[in-house]
Amino acid sequence: MHANSCFKVLFIGFFILPFFSFGQKEVFIDEAEKEIDSVNFYKKCDARVFGCLEYKTDSLIVNKIYNRFKFGKISKEEYNQVRLLLIKKGDTEISPDQILVIEHTDTIGGSYASYLKNMNKLGNKEQYRKTSTVKVNGKPIKTKITKPKVKSEKAYNKSYLALMKRPAKCAKKFEKKFDARVFMTYNYGEDKKHLFKGINWVEYPGIIIPKFLNQIHKGHYLILKPDGEYFVASTLIRDVNLEELFKNSDWTKHKNDLIKSKTQDLMHGYGIFRPSVVVNQNLNFCF
Repeated sequence: MHANSCFKVLFIGFFILPFFSFGQKEVFIDEAEKEIDSVNFYKKCDARVFGCLEYKTDSLIVNKIYNRFKFGKISKEEYNQVRLLLIKKGDTEISPDQILVIEHTDTIGGSYASYLKNMNKLGNKEQYRKTSTVKVNGKPIKTKITKPKVKSEKAYNKSYLALMKRPAKCAKKFEKKFDARVFMTYNYGEDKKHLFKGINWVEYPGIIIPKFLNQIHKGHYLILKPDGEYFVASTLIRDVNLEELFKNSDWTKHKNDLIKSKTQDLMHGYGIFRPSVVVNQNLNFCF
């Protein structure tokens, strides 16, 4: 081999070897922000009460566990502040002893024009021309991200009506069965005349997002009692289980069940935090 050729091989190897030697470091972080091993990480990922995320940088892969449910407590005065905020923004009445249920979504549509505008934005995104890699039980699986098809105006109106009937029906159900008021809040939307009737809409819910829903990743709904106790969740719970929070003013059992679901039987959970998959049974979910 010529001297020049040998020099080129050594030169290339000098720059390539460090990448093979060091690469991306992978770390695993639990719900308490502590580093754990991969075996315990994936065990927790299978639990009903936990969710898992992956973050990537040029030199690091971070696998993070987050809580899907959380109990907390504020003062009665703070409960009243939330109540007055909803009265003002929702243009409705709420008695001081009612349970408040708040389901949140970032953006809400209504008209076909807003739907088309949103679809045009989605269609221009670079992500629809790529593939995505997700981890299932620790193994990377590639999936193709496809661009959603644009619906006709008739098809959109039909699907929108069907979509909005669910929260309207749920609100009516829980308000009739319990001393509660149900609201749907959103950050971005259009003229209220396009919003579905039969739902208590509240735009820009203020302190509700940072005070409650941001306490867990993608917090979706809040149940707040007049005594200040609250429950936040980022995933659905069967109605028959969720109703236990309305029937009993003492949540001690549910709090203990959540702790046990995190520390003892991760796969099966306890109480209302058991997995929702039941064979040959009709499952109803509202929030």
